Amino acid sequence: MNINIMDNWKKWVLVSGVIALLSVLIMLVVGLNFGIHFTGGIGVQVELGEDVNTEDVREVLASLTVEDMDGESVSLENSFVQSIDESEFYIRTIPLPEDSRVELLNSLEDSFPGYSRGEVEDIGPQVGQELIRNALLSLLVAAVILILYISYRFQLLFAISALCALVFDILIVLLVFSIFNIELNTPFVAAILTIVGYSINDTIVVFDRVRENLKYKAKESDSEIVNTSISQTIVRSVNTSLTTILVLGSLLFLGGETLQPFAIPLFFGVISGTYSSIFVASPVWLALRNKSAKKAA
Repeated sequence: MNINIMDNWKKWVLVSGVIALLSVLIMLVVGLNFGIHFTGGIGVQVELGEDVNTEDVREVLASLTVEDMDGESVSLENSFVQSIDESEFYIRTIPLPEDSRVELLNSLEDSFPGYSRGEVEDIGPQVGQELIRNALLSLLVAAVILILYISYRFQLLFAISALCALVFDILIVLLVFSIFNIELNTPFVAAILTIVGYSINDTIVVFDRVRENLKYKAKESDSEIVNTSISQTIVRSVNTSLTTILVLGSLLFLGGETLQPFAIPLFFGVISGTYSSIFVASPVWLALRNKSAKKAA
């Protein structure tokens, strides 16, 4: 299979750049829906008896409408529920006034005969701010390590190109969350870090073949070498991505609410990673390579 993509590498750089720019603009206008993990709220620790699972608790919370701190009626369906042991659960939800807190505990008591006690604590926004800082720090550390590794194994130009593809993938996932107003929470952070690894792995497969072809096909132009490298790896990349997408699709549609916050960003991140390894990383590398050659001349 011979694929001719790099003859129009400028077009792909432009298209991907426009998509990235539009993603940033849309996020600035629409914003992101940060969940209670980031914004703070209240934490409720309750004992509900045996034979109760997190889905049972979520159903009760989804059916409950209370007043928030502004006096507006809100549903608690987006609350975070964690099982501590067989009978004890931890619920994290939005900030609530005292009357609504009492209403929440009363609803749990009425719904679960095994209810024995409930404790409510305030969670300040500084916890969410610390989580955001840690998430950004994790991404930064991962990016630096990847740049150093790719620079060592390949060249700096490969590392910069891979980083551009990585940023593109993260922007695409954030764009999806912004457009559909999907809540960002702690599983999202874990998913983004997973996407980082997957995206880089997909890009390295192409770049490794480019590096080999640069040695053995020295008479060919850089664009021809990249085209050849993509042709040699695209079947592997597409098959791997399709297999991963099928698994993530199962998690997304059959895994329930518990797995969706992790599966959604991974699903779109894998799709974007497949695109970016071919249409972002490779054209950017070719652009940087041409610029470097002109300077050397």
